[in-house]
Amino acid sequence: MKNLAIILARKNSKRLKGKNNLSLGGKSLIKRAIESSKKSKIYNKIIVSSDDPKILKLSKNFPDINFIKRKNSLAKDKIKVISVVLDIIKDYKLYSSVSLLLPTCPFRTSQDIQKAFKIFKKNYKNTLSVTDYDFPPEFALKKNGSFYSPIKDSPLLKNKTRSQEFISSLRPNGAIYISLVSNLLKNKNFYVREMNVYKMSKTKSIDIDTKLDFDLAKLIYK
Repeated sequence: MKNLAIILARKNSKRLKGKNNLSLGGKSLIKRAIESSKKSKIYNKIIVSSDDPKILKLSKNFPDINFIKRKNSLAKDKIKVISVVLDIIKDYKLYSSVSLLLPTCPFRTSQDIQKAFKIFKKNYKNTLSVTDYDFPPEFALKKNGSFYSPIKDSPLLKNKTRSQEFISSLRPNGAIYISLVSNLLKNKNFYVREMNVYKMSKTKSIDIDTKLDFDLAKLIYK
């Protein structure tokens, strides 16, 4: 089974400039992603896709990693991650599986990748890393014109507000996405009706998108 890993690291970020190059514990987020993927020893090929010259220059430090310059058309703000992944795997159809590993999840380790991949290999259904919701999603409020309303059949409307009474729900944490290449080309989505999950702690599930996220990650690292 030939396994492919894709690490996406776009240059521009509206909420936190240059976040993929931020240093945590003396090592940039992009280097952490590369090293954890290599150390897992799962992948036959690892691809880093970026439009950032600073990141592309890392090819000198990682000669065994395939650095590719992202197309300008796929480096815009509103381009979805899945669009970039699909564009890349068109040239790697001979690989059996593809994993998406985002640099903004710095506490994902090689062991996490190995454990998630072990789950994936049980039935080859799409496998995602997840963590617990902080609060029951049934308590969500959605915008309704100029106001906000509880979602349909919300327990809030029945005065059922004890969070302990609700089944624990999970959310994707952005650290690991795994699919068969054939399935991803067919579904064009890592999210499908039936998936496996690999659960990670809330602490390890920090996804850096804002300065507050990064400050929290530094605090956790210490």
